[in-house]
Amino acid sequence: MYTDTDIYYDEERILQAKDLISEWENVKAKRVLEEILQDDPLCETAHYLLGWIYDHRYDEAKEALHYYHNAIKINPNYYEALADFTKLLNEEGKPKLVLKYGEKVIARCSKFQNYIHLEVILAYEKLKQFKTSLDEIKSLKFKTTDDGLLEELEKIETRIFSKSELTNQLKIPKIKDWNIQFVNTT
Repeated sequence: MYTDTDIYYDEERILQAKDLISEWENVKAKRVLEEILQDDPLCETAHYLLGWIYDHRYDEAKEALHYYHNAIKINPNYYEALADFTKLLNEEGKPKLVLKYGEKVIARCSKFQNYIHLEVILAYEKLKQFKTSLDEIKSLKFKTTDDGLLEELEKIETRIFSKSELTNQLKIPKIKDWNIQFVNTT
């Protein structure tokens, strides 16, 4: 059973790992985080930070996704982990998983809601569900006041409009496919 001293010790080691990460001492930070997980396998922050290191410092998506997912399994409301997890899933071409996780938290999450919502929009775009993507853009535009995000949404909206118009053009049958019967009027 954990005592207040144990919890303080974990927090102290987490802070130490964060300092090492900010100093680009990734190997040392990993070692500290792995030690924390040996003592407390349910330390969601240690899982998240290991995911962050693998994601942002080593560019190892599989490992990063593993640790992000562990953090989310331990705490389904760990929105920072969810934001990074959904972003990386989109980057790895897994839009259906983005939707699985992203849609669940959009309504509950406040701090990272807009970032997760953006990943959901991008996932719908990748799945060629343009109407849904545009509806989600409209919804997010209504909720946000972040100028940078609004600018990003405008770019995505323009891109989706051009893709959806191209898709609609491709659905028009070619003249040779038309079943036209000529009537002899002579």
